[in-house]
Amino acid sequence: MPRRIAKKLLLIGWDAADWKMMSPLMDGGLMPTLARFVEQGCMGNIATLRPSLSPMLWTSIATGKLADQHGVTGFVEPTPDRRGVRLVGSQSRRAKAFWNITSEAGLKTHLVGWYASHPAEPISGACVSDRFVIDSTTGQRPAANDWACPTDLADRFAALRVWPRELGAGDLLPFVPRLEHVDLRRDPRPGKLAEALSACATTHAIATDLLANHDWDVAAVYYDTIDRLGHEFMPYHAPRLDHISEADFSIYQHVMTGVYRFHDMLLERLLDIAGDDATVILVSDHGFHCDHLRPNAPAGLTEAQTAALWHRHYGALAMRGPGILADERVYGATLLDVAPTMLMLLGLPIGRDMPGRALVQALKDPPPELEFVPTWETSARPASAPADADPGASAAAIRQLIDLGYLAPDSLEAAALVEQADRESKYNLAVVHLSTGRPRQAIAPLRELVSSRPREFRYVITLATALAAAGEPADVCALLEPLESQGLSHPDVDAALGAAYLKLGQTEAAVARLSRAESSGSNDPALFCLVGEARLAQRGLADAERAYRRAIAIDPDSDQGHYGLARALYHAGQYEASAEHALRAVGLVHAFPHAHYVLGLALAAMGDDDRAILSIRQAVQLYPPFREAHQRLAELLLKRGDVEAAMRHRRAADGYAVDPPA
Repeated sequence: MPRRIAKKLLLIGWDAADWKMMSPLMDGGLMPTLARFVEQGCMGNIATLRPSLSPMLWTSIATGKLADQHGVTGFVEPTPDRRGVRLVGSQSRRAKAFWNITSEAGLKTHLVGWYASHPAEPISGACVSDRFVIDSTTGQRPAANDWACPTDLADRFAALRVWPRELGAGDLLPFVPRLEHVDLRRDPRPGKLAEALSACATTHAIATDLLANHDWDVAAVYYDTIDRLGHEFMPYHAPRLDHISEADFSIYQHVMTGVYRFHDMLLERLLDIAGDDATVILVSDHGFHCDHLRPNAPAGLTEAQTAALWHRHYGALAMRGPGILADERVYGATLLDVAPTMLMLLGLPIGRDMPGRALVQALKDPPPELEFVPTWETSARPASAPADADPGASAAAIRQLIDLGYLAPDSLEAAALVEQADRESKYNLAVVHLSTGRPRQAIAPLRELVSSRPREFRYVITLATALAAAGEPADVCALLEPLESQGLSHPDVDAALGAAYLKLGQTEAAVARLSRAESSGSNDPALFCLVGEARLAQRGLADAERAYRRAIAIDPDSDQGHYGLARALYHAGQYEASAEHALRAVGLVHAFPHAHYVLGLALAAMGDDDRAILSIRQAVQLYPPFREAHQRLAELLLKRGDVEAAMRHRRAADGYAVDPPA
């Protein structure tokens, strides 16, 4: 067995928590607990997955697997009889979560409120599903105890429930200091705040009870409050957006700061109970725009599409405990790394079917080697109670998702909901394939969706993106060029066509299209990265540099912006600056082979062949068919006199499959 590092392990999930919001609050002394936490441990960005939908993301965090592996592909799914829809839950999941693995390994494990965890599963400790927390805000009293396992704890936990009606004006004043200026009979926003806070308090009460009064080796608790209230109140956060009235801004501008400060207080209590000997991981599934990137959605978008615009690509990660480095940063983490890291800390082998990696960079003394097993899926999970014991509660929860903007049904008729659930599942899986480098697997389902819904713009533009990624720029043009004759003009169409023309070698046409997209007033970093690509193709290095710098000015965490700028600077002979931006790119997204390659080129140009070899080796490990990288690596190895290794990489550059060295 590998060495166990964590005596106890606590995982805390804060949906949508973002360092862009938290870092200034920490610096200003408004989140002192989190500030101490990161000083004693390590922190960093964590890259989300696409699509950034909470049930899919939190299931990926729990399993270490992508949605096409774990089976949760949206918010809702058809019921087995296809007469309606139900919330996705534990019975939707095809893969084991960490709590199944740790229970199987004999570790006492508690789980509270995890997204898509209903019905509660039998594990080695206690499991309280997210349905119990949802019920706290919908007012539904569950007809069965399928939200708790073991069920003999249900009465104990039910007594800890906090109802919205129990919160008075005094409880809301820290979030809305000018509450007396609100007409509570006409303004529903204070009521929504009370609902979210009561759910948060319910989650916290059960989690602290379990940690304080029950033995545990592993525990996990999930809070959805930052995301839920962010969609409602982040538009009122300072500075005031143009479309927000002065009156609303003056009343609600402090809500999100209050929400983050409230979470800091919750964290303090969790840490006190867990003790200094516990290893604690704090993670969010994605970020949430809080600055100039907050969207003012254009007309024509559904509420679900508008909600997704608020999500930022990078969430927050922090770790603290015995064996964890102090006051350090973690680079290149993704959501898929959480489960392997937990298994490493607990001395358990990592499944080779988990595409993420254990974050050994966070350890004071990394293990000499990690232990792996082919998979943890060799035995069945213990069966949970049948789902949908309380369809009324499920319907209320679905209504809540509609109110939040995550679901936008064409109608509430059962048949329409089932059809929409099927379409969204197909679309979401296509996005998973596309975003993980498998565009050809995305094309066929996207063509079906476009055929059935030709006016659904996101289906069309995603198909165009998949065709482009699969190296079919002519098909992109065939798909998008007719749209203009149909009266559809959109900056995303111009951008996609510009990229396609670029691939076809029609550089002037590409620049014209991209210039038109720019003139729309777009604030999308991806557009300016495309402009930079076009200028590079024209060898306009200064113009390319300006475009990439504009992308980074809009979003300093644009990995593509830093990568593009690294390329432009390399071609301009600014090797040190090129290496700096390539490092930023791989620090944001570790699995970025082309950025590792550019870093290696810049290092080699600076005369640092040893580090260049390491960087380019990383590129070919991440992407074995990378011929240019194999060729450059062969040159560097030959220069160093390592003829055998150089010949291996030269053969790989010629397209031969090459075995790794013995």
